[in-house]
Amino acid sequence: MTRHYVALDGMRGIAALAVVLYHIATVPYLRAPVGYLAVDFFFALSGFVIAHAYRQRLLSGMSFARFAILRVARLYPVLLLGFLLALLRAVALFVLHDPGAPSLEEIVSGATLNLLLLPTPIIGAYMFLNVPAWSLMFEILANFAYAKWTRYLTRGILVLILLVSGPLLVPIANGGLFGAGGTIDTFQVGLVRVVFSFSMGLLLYDVLDRLPQWSINPYLLAALLFAALVAPIKHPLYDLVFVVVLTPLFVVLGAHSRSFAGAKWLGEISYPVYALHYSLLSIGSLAAGKAGAPPWIGMVGLVAAFCLVTPVITRFYDIPLRQRLKSTMSGALVRRETAASADLPSR
Repeated sequence: MTRHYVALDGMRGIAALAVVLYHIATVPYLRAPVGYLAVDFFFALSGFVIAHAYRQRLLSGMSFARFAILRVARLYPVLLLGFLLALLRAVALFVLHDPGAPSLEEIVSGATLNLLLLPTPIIGAYMFLNVPAWSLMFEILANFAYAKWTRYLTRGILVLILLVSGPLLVPIANGGLFGAGGTIDTFQVGLVRVVFSFSMGLLLYDVLDRLPQWSINPYLLAALLFAALVAPIKHPLYDLVFVVVLTPLFVVLGAHSRSFAGAKWLGEISYPVYALHYSLLSIGSLAAGKAGAPPWIGMVGLVAAFCLVTPVITRFYDIPLRQRLKSTMSGALVRRETAASADLPSR
């Protein structure tokens, strides 16, 4: 039976909540000043999990098209919900003539391209409607690149990639850019971040059995990760140490750790919370402001309510739509392959 890393699932949920706290900019004492580093943790975790779930299948003959279908079906329903919520937010701001409202052109371009998982080229942020989705765009590209070149990504090649991309993290840290990567002018930042951390995750999975199986209390491990992501430390060296040293350490310790209470639930809410939290915070703040309440009450309240209903959304929306997409796209792939076979000349 394939092993499931439940502790890592829970740690992903903790990292997602740290990103939420990072984006609560109006409440200083609730903020996670370095919560943006959770993105690098996500990239590394994605590399580890993708290698665990697909490496043998890809080496055994799974086609790139089949892999792409499985990944799009897994990720798109929640992304779609996030973009629809972001579109609702943008339209509401436009209708209310909010000073920060986007223009009609920005709304139309964002809706047209972002809903198709395509970046918006005429606006600074790739994913204009749902800004944090830029990292999901990079993650999907990394997933596809891995599927395309799995057999070439040997341990030696992964080490070489880390040796080349690692030094490029230094100017990113010195420039205070570890929170960047989601705009056209910081494309190279996002690219280096995903290449390094995703490759690190792939390598960690490859050598996991050769590493010392350190044991640490899972609750302490979860607390240490949270503390590292909410630490009031804004320094280039800390960013660099977190990405290069702490992130791989957390992944290895989490892979060897037993589960902890709430880990499964945290894993279940992690992706939806990350994909939708930006719009939830904005809508919550707007609603609280209109009601005459402090913005943070609406922000925290709406995200908390969403966390509670996420299992319902997963059961009645996410999973059914995933299955429908997988069935529809798989059927289209079979029909295409059948038609291609029929066009081959017979011997």
